[in-house]
Amino acid sequence: MKEGKDLVIKNNSKFNEENYKIESPTKIMFKRLLRDKLAIFGFAMLTIILILILIVPFFSQDSSVINVLTKNQPPSSQHILGTDALGRDMFARVLEGGRFSFFVGFAATIISVLLGTVFGLVSGYYGGVIDMVIMRIVDILMSIPTLPLLIILAAFLSDLEVNPKYRIYVTLGLLAFIFWTTYCRNIRGIVLLLREQEYMQATEALGFSTFRKLFGHLLPNILPYIILYIASGLGTMMIFEASLSYLGLGVQAPYASLGNLLQTTRNFFDLTKRVWLWIPPTVLLFASVLSINLVGEGLRNAIDPRLKK
Repeated sequence: MKEGKDLVIKNNSKFNEENYKIESPTKIMFKRLLRDKLAIFGFAMLTIILILILIVPFFSQDSSVINVLTKNQPPSSQHILGTDALGRDMFARVLEGGRFSFFVGFAATIISVLLGTVFGLVSGYYGGVIDMVIMRIVDILMSIPTLPLLIILAAFLSDLEVNPKYRIYVTLGLLAFIFWTTYCRNIRGIVLLLREQEYMQATEALGFSTFRKLFGHLLPNILPYIILYIASGLGTMMIFEASLSYLGLGVQAPYASLGNLLQTTRNFFDLTKRVWLWIPPTVLLFASVLSINLVGEGLRNAIDPRLKK
């Protein structure tokens, strides 16, 4: 009888171990994400776009080749998206523009999220004077009117005749400077909630170092939010990059971006008669931002299903 009882206890123990495994927040998030059809559709669309802009250029025409004899030609079998005012192949230019826009947007997003995460962690964890100083700096930077500042910088850089290659890095720096404060404030708010949790109180009682508490316990629990900010911020960064390039502050010729491709269309004739100059980059920008936003929305719902509309 006793042996039978022991067997039941062992079986129950095995059942509990198999059916009550503790999963990390990140693993739970990805499981929920895989059940979101719109997010999967957005991811598939984004994958196709990335294949187009990263792989197809190796098999297409050179985007930098100038041929004035074929300038402003409509789409044809030789140039499926036509040519621009210098006779360059628009299909190759649009793919190059998408590649640059993705690079600038992704790099700026990573930099701004990393800065925001580090300062947000420190501010939320320490509190007190450190929190007050960081938050006042954030408040000051967020109160600066962005558009007038960008217009002034565009005029300043034009007068200095800055090399187009270095303007790319200027664009990266500006985008990171504009957006890191938002991520810092958001991360700080999450840390303020998490630092009062029981597991953080346990790390205090066990005497863990500050570095271990911040990056070994707090950071893994805010990782889903960091992934969300990167995914949702990329689309915003691409739109801002296009705006900066259109104003003359971002990526400039001879390099192509979706913004400066649109900049070449500034008159009514081009808008109505040479639609191949602006429709392809517009469609690519729209599709890119849409796919990124769908993935970002899926991540948001996966992190906290209560936010689902």
